[in-house]
Amino acid sequence: MMAFVILLFSGANDRLYCEGLELGRFRVSPKLSVIERYSDNIYLEADNEEDDWYTEITPEIAFDFAFAPRNYLSLKYIGNFFKYSDADNFDSQHHLGELSWNVESAKGSTLVVGASSSENSIQPYSPTESSKDYNLSRAFADVLLMAGQVTAVGVAYEHQSRRFDEDVFDIDDYDRDQFDASIIYGRSQILPWLLQYRYVKQDNENILSDDDIINRDFETHSIFTGARWLPSGKVSGAFRVGYTWSDFKESGIDEFSGFGMDTNVRYMFSPITNITLIARREIRPTTFTERDTGTYYVLTSGGVRLTHHRWERIETELRYYYNHRDFEGGAFGEEDRTDREHVAGLTVTYTMRNWIALSLGYQYRNNNSDDEGVDFKENLVHAGVLLSI
Repeated sequence: MMAFVILLFSGANDRLYCEGLELGRFRVSPKLSVIERYSDNIYLEADNEEDDWYTEITPEIAFDFAFAPRNYLSLKYIGNFFKYSDADNFDSQHHLGELSWNVESAKGSTLVVGASSSENSIQPYSPTESSKDYNLSRAFADVLLMAGQVTAVGVAYEHQSRRFDEDVFDIDDYDRDQFDASIIYGRSQILPWLLQYRYVKQDNENILSDDDIINRDFETHSIFTGARWLPSGKVSGAFRVGYTWSDFKESGIDEFSGFGMDTNVRYMFSPITNITLIARREIRPTTFTERDTGTYYVLTSGGVRLTHHRWERIETELRYYYNHRDFEGGAFGEEDRTDREHVAGLTVTYTMRNWIALSLGYQYRNNNSDDEGVDFKENLVHAGVLLSI
């Protein structure tokens, strides 16, 4: 729950912050948010719902060093500190550190290389549980080469490694590699054509079931077409649709093939209004510490986020997301399961000065599952202050 809430509530306020302090080639950008939240169902249960107040303190600092105007090194730290009024088993600390190098040529070719490490956790789902802490390490590289005035070739690679602190949860440890190769033909600025191939390989922990060892490792291949826009235009992001197929090491796991999608497009209606559309269809492995079942699930999700800045100091964000998860019982002999999750929210931010803002928000979540044990409804409200230099 925690990581999900941070995602939904943090994005709307990025544009309100200052640009940091500059000294020659150096720039430092400190930020701090203190937010009080109330949830009427902290354990996300269908019955016996428990409510609680909790405080989230988020310090953030970024250091940038410019070798040249479009060549800089960035070092970033973000902390999340949670303190609950009653549910002490929720108290936790999350930390993220990231180092990246960003280069852009005069013709528009770009290079981004970096690595990050984060300490995070999965929430408890009962008063007798505690947070399941884990470390997530990432290494990434993204190259976009302008092969001509209207043609670009892109290559991207990312490695992820997740390790839980306690051995009892190492069933959800994994190593994941993703490789993307793209061609962009941008003769039309309205619809710059994209062709992309994506390869994903994930090594999961084996599972012992009825004295048999189940290998949950898998590979997926995807072919996408669509469009990709540069961030500087009225439209930015990428629209990808295509075909995805999977290959599992375990013969008892049913393979998947079919329609695939990965879309995140932002459109500026006007200087004060923008809309972001998100859509995804892909295979994801189950995470048992999050109450998943089976061997994998097919995620089909979509969402919209509308941001309006009608008055000089007030920004309003409306958002809605839908997540449809089809769980495959597969080698475990379990029944297939479908989850249908709806998330809707509203956040209003009032900028008192260019370095301080107030935030008020409400979010509603509803998960309707074939497994009644993971059905839940949650109402979440927040009020907080955002500081930056």
